[in-house]
Amino acid sequence: MKHCGGYDFPGSNSGIDHFCLTGWIPGSIIFPENPDDVRDFETPAKRAWVHLYNTYSSSDCLVTVSTSKTLPDEKAEWMGLFTGHAYVVLKIVWASNGTKLLQLLKNSWASKGWKGQFSVHDTHSWSNPAFIKEVGYDIDALATYDDGVFWMSWDDVLLYLCNIHVSWRPGFFRLRGHRHWDVNAGPKDGRTT
Repeated sequence: MKHCGGYDFPGSNSGIDHFCLTGWIPGSIIFPENPDDVRDFETPAKRAWVHLYNTYSSSDCLVTVSTSKTLPDEKAEWMGLFTGHAYVVLKIVWASNGTKLLQLLKNSWASKGWKGQFSVHDTHSWSNPAFIKEVGYDIDALATYDDGVFWMSWDDVLLYLCNIHVSWRPGFFRLRGHRHWDVNAGPKDGRTT
């Protein structure tokens, strides 16, 4: 992060970046490898959606999603994404009586948007005027200028954007823990292990 004095760094976790800049508490959503065997630190996709929708709608969190660093560049280019890159979530919409789950995303580099379902190129998904109004989709604004803002379905987020980082408003939590350690405790040479 340039803010912390660095310039040439290989990347970071947006939740930790938000903490450095705002003090909001970082977290991640980890999905189960096997939906039939959910471990205690994993969150099923449907439960994650409901939780994100409710907390985002009440301004209790900031959300970013990112592609994997292992996503091949050719596939990323074909989809309109960048490998190992984070996108900020601008809006979360539960539309059409709960049948369409969408996120409005922004590429911080302000260019290159998603080319799949619900992209500006997908005229079929945006053919219903009532749905367009419900979502708040501005066809003219998104289609005439590529500023890196695009809509993506929750299913595609789960498929192509493997990391979800959430930054929680500190006041969202009712309890707070704080601990102190003796200044003389710990390693003498500054090592953490």
